Amino acid sequence: MKEKDVDKLLKETLFIEDLPSDELNNKVKFLINQNKKEKELSIWWMPACASILISFMLSFFTFVFLSSSLIKLLALLFIIIIILANIILTFVGVKYFDLKKGAVI
Repeated sequence: MKEKDVDKLLKETLFIEDLPSDELNNKVKFLINQNKKEKELSIWWMPACASILISFMLSFFTFVFLSSSLIKLLALLFIIIIILANIILTFVGVKYFDLKKGAVI
C-alpha cells in the first residue's frame, strides 16, 4: 500500500460523523463528578487525631517514667496545652482554609 492510502484510511477511521449531544455530555460529566465525590474520603480530622494520640502516649510515658511529681505536672500541663493548640489549629484550618476540601483521598 502506498503512504497516501494509509493516510486516507486513517482519516476515514478517525472521522466521526455523529457527535453525541450536549445533553448527553452533560449527563456523563455529572455522573463522573458524582462518582468521584462518592469515592472521596475526607481525612481533615486525621492530623488532630494523630497529634492527640501521640500526645497521650507521651503523657503516659511521662507519668510512668518520671519520678518527680512537679516535673510530671509541668510536663502533663505542657502536653495538654499542645493538645488544645492542635485541636484549635485543626478547626481554624477547617473554617478558614477549606481543609475539608483539600484533605481528601
